[in-house]
Amino acid sequence: MAARSGRSAPGLLQQAFSSAGFRGVTVHTVTTRRRFPSLSDAMQFARGPLPLRELMTRLSLGERDQAWTEIERALAQSRLDVLDRSVR
Repeated sequence: MAARSGRSAPGLLQQAFSSAGFRGVTVHTVTTRRRFPSLSDAMQFARGPLPLRELMTRLSLGERDQAWTEIERALAQSRLDVLDRSVR
């Protein structure tokens, strides 16, 4: 089972499995990279049923709009960085 690091308190996943009766639970962080055909596809994924969506509900409408704008800007920049590296 995979977990998103940085999305919850350290040890939370391990504690959940241990509480469920599993023994010798070890949790390893794995970095992954998702690629999307377009920025629009990446934003659609980000706005989907993820923990990020739940966090967004805690923000005011204005804060939420600002957060999505910043996320979109960061995704667009990282896509440009990837394209720039592939051209060199």
